Amino acid sequence: MEKRQSTRRSSEKLLYIQLSIADILAESVNLNVATQKILKTIGDFFEWELGEFWIVDKDNNVMMCVSHWLSNKELPIIKKIDFAEKITLGEGVPGLIWKNKSPCLLHNINTKIKTGYYSHINHGDSYNCFGIPIVFKQQVLAMLLFYGKNIQEVSHKDMVLFTSVGRLIGKFIKRLHIEEELLHLSQHDLLTRLANRTFLEEKINTEINSTKYHNTRTVLLYLDIDSFKQMNDNFGHEHGDRILVNVAKRLTGSVREVDTVARIAGDEFAILLVNMKSIENILEVVEKILFTVRQPYSWDNSSFKFA
Repeated sequence: MEKRQSTRRSSEKLLYIQLSIADILAESVNLNVATQKILKTIGDFFEWELGEFWIVDKDNNVMMCVSHWLSNKELPIIKKIDFAEKITLGEGVPGLIWKNKSPCLLHNINTKIKTGYYSHINHGDSYNCFGIPIVFKQQVLAMLLFYGKNIQEVSHKDMVLFTSVGRLIGKFIKRLHIEEELLHLSQHDLLTRLANRTFLEEKINTEINSTKYHNTRTVLLYLDIDSFKQMNDNFGHEHGDRILVNVAKRLTGSVREVDTVARIAGDEFAILLVNMKSIENILEVVEKILFTVRQPYSWDNSSFKFA
C-alpha cells in the first residue's frame, strides 16, 4: 500500500513538471528565456547542479551552448568565451548525443570532455552528466545537458518524462523557425530575396530616429531601370527575371552589410546608406553602383547592357 502511494506521488510529480514546462513554452516567445526556465525547473526538481541548452546551427553544421542554469550562485563564474563555444558532430558529450540521437548518462566526466562549463566546476568532485536530444522528425534540433554529483541513474518513468519534454521543446523550436521564415517572407521580395517596400519603410523610420541622436548622414538612393521593358519584349520575361536577380546581386555587392538594398516595384530598386561620412563618400558609392549595374549581362549566346 505504501509503495503504491509512493509510486503515485512520484507519477504526480512527473506530471507536474511536464505541465509546468508546457506552460513555460505556451507563454514564451523567446527561446533563451524559455530554456532558462526549463533548465531551472528540471534542475531544481531533480536537485542537479548545472544545466545547459545546446542548439544545432544546421547552416554551419555546429552546435552551440546558448543558455545555462546554475543551482548555486557560489559556483565558479562562467567565462563568456566558453559559453560561446562551438562543437561538431560527435565531439564531446553534446556531439555524442547529437550523433547518436539518443539520451546519454556518463559517470565521472573529466575536463577533457568538451562542454561549456564543466572545466570550471571540477574541484576534485566527481560529476556525472545526463543529456537529452531534442528531436523533431528524426532531426536533432537541440539538447538539454545536466551535471550533478547525485546523477546516478535515470528511471524508466524519468525517460518517459524527458521524451515528452523533448517533443514539446522540439515543436516549440520548429514553431519559432516557421514564424521567423514567415516574417522573412513578409519582409522580402520572393524573386530577388531583397528587402521589400514594407521592410525598407521600417528601416528608414529606424534610421531617421537614430540619425537625430547620433548626428549621422542617412541617404536613400532610387534606381529605375529605364530599358527594362524593351529587354523584356526582346528576350522574354524569364530572362527579364534573371536580369533582375543579377541586378540585385550587383547592388548588394556594391554596398556595405549595414546598408539596405530593396526592390520596391517591378524594375525599381532603393538603396539605404547609413552612417555616411561625407558627400564625397556618397558620390563614390553612387558611381560604383552605376558602373556595376551598367556592365553587360550575358546568358547562353545573348547579352544585354543598360544605357
